[in-house]
Amino acid sequence: MQKGLSELPTTRNSTNCNRTDAGFSLVVVLWTILAISAILTPLSIRARNQAAHAAGNQQVDRLDTLSQGVANVLIAQYRSTMASGNANGAAANSSIHRCKSGKLTISHQLQNHAGLLNINAVSQASLASAFLSLGRNNQDAQYLSEQVIAYRSFSNGSQSSRGENIIGGPKGAPLETVSELYDIDGMGQLAFRDLRKTFTVHSKSNTLALQSTPEHLKKAIEQSQSLRGADWNNSALMSLPVTVSVTISRGSFKGQFNGIFAIQTTNGASNQIVESWRYDAPHETNGNPPVSLCSEIFGSEFANALEHFG
Repeated sequence: MQKGLSELPTTRNSTNCNRTDAGFSLVVVLWTILAISAILTPLSIRARNQAAHAAGNQQVDRLDTLSQGVANVLIAQYRSTMASGNANGAAANSSIHRCKSGKLTISHQLQNHAGLLNINAVSQASLASAFLSLGRNNQDAQYLSEQVIAYRSFSNGSQSSRGENIIGGPKGAPLETVSELYDIDGMGQLAFRDLRKTFTVHSKSNTLALQSTPEHLKKAIEQSQSLRGADWNNSALMSLPVTVSVTISRGSFKGQFNGIFAIQTTNGASNQIVESWRYDAPHETNGNPPVSLCSEIFGSEFANALEHFG
């Protein structure tokens, strides 16, 4: 009997040890779970974010493709309207138009290059007037116009100081794209969208087609003796390219297409893309234009297709 009583403390100590071991094991398990969670949670969030990013990229790619399709429809409509003799009904002077179809909002503008200044042919005075129309002061406009003249015609044998602020030196040849203007120091302060709705390398005339001249250049014509404008006939208008800019929005996603289309070419082809670029949304200076139904612009069948796409 005494022996059994002497063994009781030993049993109690063993039970306490078991409880301690069990508690310690539970703590280890909990810490392990927390450690695994700390590792897996960021990976899970990252994977979810990557999936969402991939889905967003896919949506933008679809909208980019649709934007190019809309641009082709717009240029075909423009060509058809011009061929019918309705120049006023096909004004391509950088005016912005908007329409909605389902969840899609489409913003677009057309610009016939007959209403733009030929950067390779106009005089320095005309260039200065153009830069003034873009908001530059007299000194800056004079400087930029001098640099453009130097860029396109500077001779390496000349001792003139003009052209010294040109990246890579003067070209000494006609510009091939308007974007080459950015080789000139100080030109970077002007947005590309503003340069391309003012200048062109495709027109061979020094007279602007008034029905295709953007508003800022029309004001410059009124204030300058060097700029001239006149009404052009449809045949002359169709001989020059047209810039088409399209932006399609669906919620927070946007797709874009910008391209220069040749309406008529020497080999008989039509609606041929001469140049294209992305991510140059239409510039709005006079507030948001009214939003119409896309069926009013593209017709009901195409509008229905847009709504199904959206």
